[in-house]
Amino acid sequence: MAKNLEDLLTEWDGLIKKHRAHLVKHKFSNKFAVLSKEVDAHVVEYKAYSKLWSEQNKVVESVMSQVLAQAEALGKKLKARLTATKKEKEDGLKALDNFCKCITHESHEVNPRLLGKEWAEMLKDNKTKNKALFAVAMDDSKMIPLLKKLADEAKKSDGHHDKLGAANAFANRKTDMEIKPDIEKNIKSLAAWDDKQAAEEVAAFLKDFKKALNVVIF
Repeated sequence: MAKNLEDLLTEWDGLIKKHRAHLVKHKFSNKFAVLSKEVDAHVVEYKAYSKLWSEQNKVVESVMSQVLAQAEALGKKLKARLTATKKEKEDGLKALDNFCKCITHESHEVNPRLLGKEWAEMLKDNKTKNKALFAVAMDDSKMIPLLKKLADEAKKSDGHHDKLGAANAFANRKTDMEIKPDIEKNIKSLAAWDDKQAAEEVAAFLKDFKKALNVVIF
């Protein structure tokens, strides 16, 4: 049995030619095949966006690794800062660690697009409370551009995910609400066919087609 909708529909075209007289006589519905072609296009679209999403996520992960590395570098600068008090160093390292946990998901998960806001809020909280950390962060020229890049790359990832989700929803809705019911109706109508061998052949195909939909539709 064919494993994808395109091959299945090609097989169905062959059965249409073979049993055209019976299909026309009994007003057999071809709605399931027409809609399946639309669904197939969305399956292709889903797979394409899934690949793009996966590849984009790797980019996002790479930039997040750079953000973590930069936070670690800032921590080293803070520890080496001669004018910083012991408490400023301890509290500052804790603040940096908490920020990093937003990325590593050890604390509340933060959307990568919002990590820039998380960073800004951390600096705001420490502007007067931890002047050493604030000074080290303000002297840094890499973190803000990295966070902006992360937000941009994460936005692209979210866009791909939204599109694959839309393709998935359309394919599932069409399949469950229109295609499968049409197949069931057709299977029941085969009982009226005089040529039982032809009816059995079409019924077998429709049952296999319905099963295959559960494989190709996600």
